[in-house]
Amino acid sequence: MFNNFNMKKFAAYTAMTMIASFVISALIFFSTGGVNSVVNNVNGPKQNINIDIEKVFDAVGINNISVDTSSTDVHFIPENRKDIKVHLIGYVSSGEPELRAEQNGEELDVYTRNNNNGVITIGFNISNLKLNIYVPSDYSKDLKIRTSSGVVELGKLNVENFTYDASSGDLKGEDFTSKSSRIKTSSGVVKLNGFGGDLELKTSSGDAVIEYAKESTSTNIITSSGEIKLRNFTGDLNGRAQSGDIEVDYAVFKNKVYMKSSSGLVELMLPTDSEFGIKVNTSSGDIRTDFSVAQSGKIDEDNLEGTVGNNSNQIEINTSSGDVRVRKK
Repeated sequence: MFNNFNMKKFAAYTAMTMIASFVISALIFFSTGGVNSVVNNVNGPKQNINIDIEKVFDAVGINNISVDTSSTDVHFIPENRKDIKVHLIGYVSSGEPELRAEQNGEELDVYTRNNNNGVITIGFNISNLKLNIYVPSDYSKDLKIRTSSGVVELGKLNVENFTYDASSGDLKGEDFTSKSSRIKTSSGVVKLNGFGGDLELKTSSGDAVIEYAKESTSTNIITSSGEIKLRNFTGDLNGRAQSGDIEVDYAVFKNKVYMKSSSGLVELMLPTDSEFGIKVNTSSGDIRTDFSVAQSGKIDEDNLEGTVGNNSNQIEINTSSGDVRVRKK
């Protein structure tokens, strides 16, 4: 029995050593470039491929710019110009990327993809591509963006309709306004500064931050995992966070507000002279307000229902687990 026991231990140690050796070898193999490294050692040292492709279109008659990208940063740059320039620039370590840009009636379609010429790539494929789209500063039609991964930056534009759909990547806007915006992202931060217009925003994982929202009548924001932060805000609001805080700071308050959070703080900052009807319910958390509320319903540690001045404006807040704060500015 003793010999059998030693043989079993020896076999176990041998198997563990083989597995450890395999893992270490695999890590070394992939960290040094994998198959790419082997190919490059045969064909010579690996060099980055510089990319510099541009296409120019007359802006007259174009009422929709549609962009579809993968793993490429996109930057919309308004300028004093009469045409639209599409410029793909940067470098890749393997496979020249594809850029298609063509006008179809009133729509300009822009499409980019990385291209490895059918070669299976194992290891690291370094890419530093940027898609810069230069548009007239007075472009005011539709804008549509679809991206798998990459940062999208919007310059100072005032468009009719804006649509954004991303699997992964951040959206940044500076003084960007749209009469109607529909934003959807699976993973990424949405940060808009000086944003204007009606908004529908849905994010599965990522924060939604709007600094100085203006000219908005209706905003709907839903996030599964992430915070909602709105500052210098205007307009009606429907804000829901599955897991994360909701912080809203109104510049002027003459609106209807509905906020719901399953887990997180809900904080509403209002001008001192605000008047509203209010109804708050929390399953686990406390409620605090700086306003004097005239009771019209139940008021206790989990409920608050009443009015501040007249009730032409309405506030309704529900939380499952989280505190509620209604503050004076």
